[in-house]
Amino acid sequence: MNRKDDHIAYAHAQTVANNDFDLIRFKPHGLPETNKALVNYATEFLGNKVATPIYINAMTGGSKQAQTINGKLSALASHFGLPMALGSYSSAYQDASLINTYDVINAHDGFLKLANVGADKPLVVAKTAVQKLNADGLQIHINSVQELIMPEGERVFKGWSDNIKAVHDALNVPVMVKEVGFGMSTQTFKTLKNLGIVYIDVSGRGGTNFASIENKRRISTYQAFEQWGLSTVESLLQAEEIEGIHLYASGGIRHAGDVVKALALGAEAVGLSKFFLTLAMEDDLPTMIEKTAHLLDEIKTIMCALGVDNVKALNKHHLIIPKHLWL
Repeated sequence: MNRKDDHIAYAHAQTVANNDFDLIRFKPHGLPETNKALVNYATEFLGNKVATPIYINAMTGGSKQAQTINGKLSALASHFGLPMALGSYSSAYQDASLINTYDVINAHDGFLKLANVGADKPLVVAKTAVQKLNADGLQIHINSVQELIMPEGERVFKGWSDNIKAVHDALNVPVMVKEVGFGMSTQTFKTLKNLGIVYIDVSGRGGTNFASIENKRRISTYQAFEQWGLSTVESLLQAEEIEGIHLYASGGIRHAGDVVKALALGAEAVGLSKFFLTLAMEDDLPTMIEKTAHLLDEIKTIMCALGVDNVKALNKHHLIIPKHLWL
């Protein structure tokens, strides 16, 4: 089994019983004065108008199993108009024969597709990924903790900021920077903003745990990292006073309630990985469509119950947030 398939298997096997989203409650409204049929959950994603507030976040590419998963997910994305981020392009850059493992099928004209590269990759890799995949945007993942635990990972991170700035300044497509499940602090948000990055996916702790995944691939484990990082909730709250950035939330998004809470905490859209990975690995396309339709219907139902008829009207006043989450 190669590293990509290792990641798929371990991510699929992980379970998330609870996380910081469970500490937040909705503030009920007994007279919502809403009409569910008129609730509109359309939002913006990297400056584009999209029909739903969710997107398929980066997962995989670079193996035969990844090709099957990406094919099913892209068909699902096209059905609902969901943006979709592909997995890291590094495998295809090293071996051009793997390019078809990132293929998307049945993509309509409005389908938004993001290529994905690591922050350690220079501009030429980012340009190649966007061009070869005919991508509408680029997602740069920052994963220093995962790399440190990964047996074959990077150990030198000097130059990552320079790479991010060079890519942002040179590409003619939107650039998003995302973590891989360890969250972001105010310092990280400020640094990214200074590099010109305005689209940021906080990807906080609480979902797929790549420290745990990489520890499973090691002989001697680094236990200190098993609980490393800020949760998605904490990360969104850390960004509260930073102006001029567009927040996206991922990391531990399990169901519709988490989606609406993340939107109320300031996210413009919400990325799901484990939810969609499970669908792609366990269900056929009609069942995937049915379960995604239910997720979207429940999002709309929660918004209606809160007395909110559009995503921009959601805010922290709709939530009861424990004080200790405000770091």
